[in-house]
Amino acid sequence: MEQRHFPLDQAEDPIDSRVLNNLRELARESPGFLNELIGIFLVDAAGYLDQIQSAISSRDRVALLRMAHLLKGSCGNVGASELVVYANELEEAVALDQWAVLDGTMPGLRESFERVRSYLHGQLDP
Repeated sequence: MEQRHFPLDQAEDPIDSRVLNNLRELARESPGFLNELIGIFLVDAAGYLDQIQSAISSRDRVALLRMAHLLKGSCGNVGASELVVYANELEEAVALDQWAVLDGTMPGLRESFERVRSYLHGQLDP
């Protein structure tokens, strides 16, 4: 597997605006829905990152695959496409037993998450 250099192009938004706009459309008649969804995502994703780090450190393939899959699904729900790419990379590296690649993944993954967090905080309704 080719190790990619992340984060992705920082000139681009870390969130797919189409997904976010679809969520806004769904939330039009439910005040607070988008804020609640973003809040849940940020808490869950931060926990997944901690568990991913722990699974990498302990070389726990099963836990790492489970957390990468959960992260990918959560990120897809809010359009965090940059993080979906990372989750795919994690799954691929685990499948190929590329622990050296996995060991170097967390700094970029956390940086990407911080970009997503910052972007989403700017999208919250007052």
